Order: sequence, then structure tokens, then C-alpha cells
Amino acid sequence: MSAALSTLRRIGNRQLLHALKDLIRRDRQLEADLLAHIAEVDSRKLYREEGYPSLFQYLVEELGFSEDAAYNRIQAARTARVHPEILERIRKGELHVTAVKLLAPHITRANHAELLERAKHKTKRQIDELVADLAPRPDAPPLVRRVPEPKAPEARLSEPATGAGSRSPSESPASHQAPTAATALADRSSTGRPEPLGRERFKVQFTADREFVETLREVQALLRHQVPDGDLARILGRGLGLLLEDVKRKKFGKTRRPAREPRPVGEEPPSRHVPNSVRREVAARDGESCSYRGRNGKVCGSKDFLEYEHRDAWAKHGAHRSKRMRLLCRAHNLLAAEGEFGREHMDRFARQEAHSDPAPTRSGTSSPTHSKA
Repeated sequence: MSAALSTLRRIGNRQLLHALKDLIRRDRQLEADLLAHIAEVDSRKLYREEGYPSLFQYLVEELGFSEDAAYNRIQAARTARVHPEILERIRKGELHVTAVKLLAPHITRANHAELLERAKHKTKRQIDELVADLAPRPDAPPLVRRVPEPKAPEARLSEPATGAGSRSPSESPASHQAPTAATALADRSSTGRPEPLGRERFKVQFTADREFVETLREVQALLRHQVPDGDLARILGRGLGLLLEDVKRKKFGKTRRPAREPRPVGEEPPSRHVPNSVRREVAARDGESCSYRGRNGKVCGSKDFLEYEHRDAWAKHGAHRSKRMRLLCRAHNLLAAEGEFGREHMDRFARQEAHSDPAPTRSGTSSPTHSKA
């Protein structure tokens, strides 16, 4: 183990987080200075004196940048040379390099102030949507077609990263395509993510099996009276709406006509099943999202892997009271369990669960703290 890692393991949690934030602040300062230096080297074309035909090749081959990192920084540096306020926004953490690269083709002297303000503190996905609004693309045509069998992973990964046919970024910041196999692989891996086309429109693309396509065609045929053109977006939208309603009914006990919960029988042992009325109340109060609040006041807000957590550990009290329950994502539910039972106990429980038989366990043995949904 390196000396640095050994030292870090001995410091406290708050000190570690403080040190991390300080490093990020210094990293932003360094990033802005780095872009300024790249822009000046580019302006003077100093890479030629070092024996390289382009700035891109100089950064990759001489300075050891990855192709994507070199390309992104060249685009950001050239844009920042025209609009120097970009560097200050990077220093403050308001913009990241990827955002500048994506905005570069759309920034003008007339719109730069407004556009940079709109991009402030945005994630890459939010920047993608902003760019799509700036330059809307046409609707993606409905398409169902057979695709060839995928190649073996080894064949894809063996593609050359550079070669005689590789192109370095053009002298214009408006150039988009980085000449790398890594970019192509990234494009393949992102096909399942909705792609913004602008004006609240998205392209959704995925690969389905034969059963899915046959079911889709049957639904299209049965819905011809309501959807004469068999529009995929309308049909899948209706299907997703029904699925969402069903999932919320199971997850949060939501229903159009809530039924009264049966009265508990005193002789019955406590059940881990959270009554639907309690689920509804907790979900509505917590906004159907993780309600964990950090030390700085930040509410998690995640909607992934939600679970019902008992503030009075169920394993100890066996009661479901909405005022003493909350929705947490799995990570924060585990954090709460560690606070109640200790991290060592939870690690041991996780190891036992990982090695247990896949057969269902009896009620009350699935978790030492929470009923999960």
C-alpha cells in the first residue's frame, strides 16, 4: 500500500471530505490554467517546433493525454481564447470542460453571456438538452428492423485508436468528431439513453428480441382504431403509463380507490409487509424519492432503489408507523442500518446474504432493520 493511501486511512471522515473539496478547488484552478496554456501554445503553433504536425498529436503523443481528453481540451481552450470569461467560470466550478466542448459550436459574441449563464452548474446530460434546443434536430423516424449479430468484444476492442486514417481536430472549434475508437465505443454504449432532439423531443433507441417485436405488432394491430398509423411513441407511451401506474400501486400503495386496511389481529405475529395506507402516506410526504438529508442540508432526492426505512428499527420493535418511517434509497438505507447496528454487523449480514440459498426466507429474516419494497 502506498504511503499516501496509508495516511488517508488514518484521518477522520470530516477531515477527508474537507481535503477532497480543497483538492477539487485546486484542480479547477489548475484546469483553467491548463486551458489557457493550451490555447497559447495553439496560437503560437509551438507543437511544430517540437516535431508534431498538430496540437492534438502533441498532447497525445508527447504529453500523454488520452485522445478524448486532448480533443475536449483543445476545443475548450480555443473557445476560451475567444471568450476568456469561460476560464473564470471553470475556476469557480460553474462550468466543466465537457460543457464548454459541447457548447463551443453554438457560442457567439452575441449570445455568449446568456448561454454561459444558462449552462451554469449543468450536468453533461442537461448540456445535451440545452444544445438540442439551440439547434433542434428533426424527429427520428419510427423504425423496426433486424440487426446483425454483434461481434465478439475482442474484435471491437482491438480497433486501432489511431492510424493513418485518423483525423486530428480541425482548426475550427465547430469540429465535433474525435478520431478515436474509444469515442465509437462510447457511442455504442449510450444507445439506451434518450437523446435530446430539442423542443422537448427525444430519440429513444434500443435493441429488442423477437418476442417483443411480435407483441408490439400485435398491439399495433389491436389499437388501429385508436392509433390508426401505429405510431410507436404513442403506443409505447400508453404502455409505459399503465406500467407506471402498476409499479406505483405495488411500490407506494397508490390506487384510485384506496381500500380500508383490515384491522390487525392481536394474536398474529408482526409482519414485515408495510400496509398500503402507510406506504401511501410516507410516499406522498417524501415526494416518492429518497428523503435522506446530509449534514450540509442536501436532500438526496434519488428515485432509484427506493426502500421503506423504519427509524425505530423494525427488527427491534416490529411496528409500522408512518411518522417513524421514511423513503430512502438503498445506499442511505444501508447507512441508516449501519448507524443502528454498526458497520461490522451489516457487513457480516451482507456476506451471509450473498452466500445464502436463493430460496425465499421466512418473514423477519430478510433484513435486520427495514422492510424493503
